[in-house]
Amino acid sequence: MNKPLYEVIEHIINLTIPLWNHVLTPLHHWQSLPRIIYSECEYDPNPKYIPKEEQPQQLPNQSDEDYWERLDQWERDTLRHQASCQT
Repeated sequence: MNKPLYEVIEHIINLTIPLWNHVLTPLHHWQSLPRIIYSECEYDPNPKYIPKEEQPQQLPNQSDEDYWERLDQWERDTLRHQASCQT
């Protein structure tokens, strides 16, 4: 009863499999070519590697919560991207 429909579906799948293989399999001659060409990329320093004495210190009479909020904000500001990648 549905044999013609199944034949059409089978034919469509048979046609799409080579296309899927082409898309999902890396092309050997293209593998060595970078998709995005750039020569330099510069980022802000990672706050984890900044010496403790250069990081914000807790101020006198500052609550721990306020200090941690200020430190978190400083880390977010420090991690912002410094310069876009140059091509």
